[in-house]
Amino acid sequence: MEMKLISRKEAIQNNLTKYFTGKSCKHGHTDYRYVCDHQCAECCRVKSRIAGNKDPEKRKQACKQWRLDSSEKYVEYYMRKNNSPEWKEYLKKHREENQEHYRAKGRLYGNKNRGKRNAREMLRNYRKYASSHHHSPDILERIDEIYKEATNKKLVGGVDYHVDHIIPLIHPLVCGLHVPWNLQILTATENLRKSNKFEVI
Repeated sequence: MEMKLISRKEAIQNNLTKYFTGKSCKHGHTDYRYVCDHQCAECCRVKSRIAGNKDPEKRKQACKQWRLDSSEKYVEYYMRKNNSPEWKEYLKKHREENQEHYRAKGRLYGNKNRGKRNAREMLRNYRKYASSHHHSPDILERIDEIYKEATNKKLVGGVDYHVDHIIPLIHPLVCGLHVPWNLQILTATENLRKSNKFEVI
């Protein structure tokens, strides 16, 4: 029987106890959900069957079988939850294949959180200033040359290049300096993927 699509908001307005969006839950079930707690009806039925089994071994086996029978979304959920290497590799590949989507998402977040973005940018600029305003003219000239080289590479190759700090300026463990030997030229994709990560050797 085909279910009528209705949002949770509409269900609340109509004093209904269930709603159906047509989207699958994290376990891959496409069923109606309960208004009170968003839970999928099929998930509740499965949990009820497992909980009704009083034999611990049978209940354990039922839980294991349920996990095996669940969709890929369930596997992805637990990969993400445990931050496994497989999840990191999957996310890396997904970002490469959907670069424009993630850029648009980043721009949207920046527009919605201008205060956070501006505060972070001001802190970063202050760190750059604090770690470079005592430099000699020779050091400052070398820094300018690195930024000019990145600009020239973009003009010649048509690929966007960034000047990256090898040791990040802002990091919970360590803060790098704005000096020539802490700068490297990366493509925009590589730099955005790196973010402010820093691996301790």
